[in-house]
Amino acid sequence: MVRDSEQIRYMTILMALGAMLLAILLGLWVMRQEQISTVKGADLLFMRVKEKMEQLTGQLTEVTGSLDRLKESQKALIIAMENVGSFSEESSASSEEVASISQNQREVSETLVKMSEKLESLSRNMKSNLSLFRVLRLI
Repeated sequence: MVRDSEQIRYMTILMALGAMLLAILLGLWVMRQEQISTVKGADLLFMRVKEKMEQLTGQLTEVTGSLDRLKESQKALIIAMENVGSFSEESSASSEEVASISQNQREVSETLVKMSEKLESLSRNMKSNLSLFRVLRLI
């Protein structure tokens, strides 16, 4: 009889341990599912970021092309303004006004050229960062 009660006690303990183990395993399984869901969410977020980066890269490429064309137009404009400056010396009253306007336009053009160069640099950096992002994503 003592032996039967011991066996019952041991069986009760084993069942309680089994129930605790099952609860722990269930909790671990739930955590694992949450981790998988989080990873999938992060992957989706990275895919969206990649799409936006590709769109931005495309837009930066377009802007760079436009800025290159603008830079060439500005160079031609600077040359034309310099020619206007030399002809404007012949007329006293209007030559000072034309020279002043030409100088302002030239400064604006030079500023735009510098900005164009900065945007080109930014575009190259963004393309480099996107490439690095793609490499990191593959890892």
